[in-house]
Order: sequence, then structure tokens, then C-alpha cells
Amino acid sequence: MKENLIKNEVVIEGSARPFLSDSTYITSDATLPLVIFCHGYKGFKDWGAWDKAMDYIAETGCYVVKFNFSLNGTTLDAPTEFNDLEAFGQNTYTQEQNDLTAVINYSSFAPIYFHVVA
Repeated sequence: MKENLIKNEVVIEGSARPFLSDSTYITSDATLPLVIFCHGYKGFKDWGAWDKAMDYIAETGCYVVKFNFSLNGTTLDAPTEFNDLEAFGQNTYTQEQNDLTAVINYSSFAPIYFHVVA
């Protein structure tokens, strides 16, 4: 079923700086529930098996979004490299909440492939 997955990558304007986000979902006429994945502290969206995990969740019929927190130490040009120590030193829990809010706000204006499940 992996061949039916659609993947999109976008840049979201955050309060600190822009950051990468991507979505994975299946082709469907139905409205898909939204799942937003937040990586852990000192992590990034493409680390380890996150792509496979997001594919699995998408294959169950969800619209999956994952993103890099804006000050997690990666950059738009090198999203899998921990190179930006200055940004990482400025990161806070509040900043990560602001980034998550930006993802939620962006997702609420995305094409209507999903509905938000509370």
C-alpha cells in the first residue's frame, strides 16, 4: 500500500524562524483524521524510523504531519544535521509550544484531506 502514499514537504513560518514540516496520507475520497507528530527533545522529524512510523500511521487512514521544531539545532538546508548550536541554545519549551501552534494553524488551512479529532 506504500505506493498509494502521498508525501508533501512545506516550510512553515514560525515565531522564531521558518521550519520544515511534511505530511503523509493515502489517496482517499473520505475525510482523514489528523495526527501531528512532535519529535522529542534533541530530535528531528527525519531521525531513525520516524518516516516508517508515519507511513504506517498514514496507511491506517490518517493524515500525518511531522515537523522540526524551529530551534532544535537543524536548519532548512540541513534538516538532518545538528549544526546550529546557537539556535539550539535559544530553544525553550514555550518556543516549541509556539511552533506546534503554528503547525496546527497551518494545518487548519491546508486542503481538506482531514478533520481534526479532539
